[in-house]
Amino acid sequence: MTPKAALAGMVFLVGFGAGLAAKADMLDIPQFLPDGTINASPSGTTIGGVTYTVIGPNEDFTTFVEGTDWNGEFTIGQAILWDGRLAVYGPGSYGPGSVTIEFSSGISSLTLAAQALDYGPYTETMWAYSGLTLVDVVGASAFNHMDDALYAGTVPYLTVTGNDITSVVVATTNDGAGFAIGDAVPVPEPSTYALMLVGFGLIGFVAYRRSRNGASAFCLTGSVVSDEDKPRFGGVRFFG
Repeated sequence: MTPKAALAGMVFLVGFGAGLAAKADMLDIPQFLPDGTINASPSGTTIGGVTYTVIGPNEDFTTFVEGTDWNGEFTIGQAILWDGRLAVYGPGSYGPGSVTIEFSSGISSLTLAAQALDYGPYTETMWAYSGLTLVDVVGASAFNHMDDALYAGTVPYLTVTGNDITSVVVATTNDGAGFAIGDAVPVPEPSTYALMLVGFGLIGFVAYRRSRNGASAFCLTGSVVSDEDKPRFGGVRFFG
């Protein structure tokens, strides 16, 4: 690879990484897999590297996978955390109430979605606190169609922001059977797409210059390509 091509690749990788780094922090729920795992108070590490604990109104949390044991509005194959436990995993334990996420150190933002288990309309809300001080609150209206793959991936995501967020409270309406939370599916920032285009452009330019330089060299030297050196396709040599 030429230095220019390597530089183009670096521009692409740096731009892609910068776009992901610009995203709000997330809980990284897949760390609680496999499907069906039960935790009383799940403790994990955010994508940004901050440890946290999830506290709910019921005895346990269960990790599910959208499209497998959970059929709602999250993206197919996505790991989600439900604030309850089905009877198939032991004594059933679920019901209404909010979920609190406590962080070991302050964060500046958090993105996730919450979906009520029961069929019908619901409202999801997130409150962000720095200590006892409310620093942000966001909400959205949604509808759980249940067992309808046409609506997979349509759950609204919420992002709270603020200085030194130490805890986030999540709740939904229509939560008689509890609700689940899930990370946002990562999407590159617009600036990332721009840098990716620059990287691809540089790679194309380098390839074009190399082809032009090869043609110029032939014209200047007047060299003749022998039959042995002519390009092959499928093991067949081209003659002309």
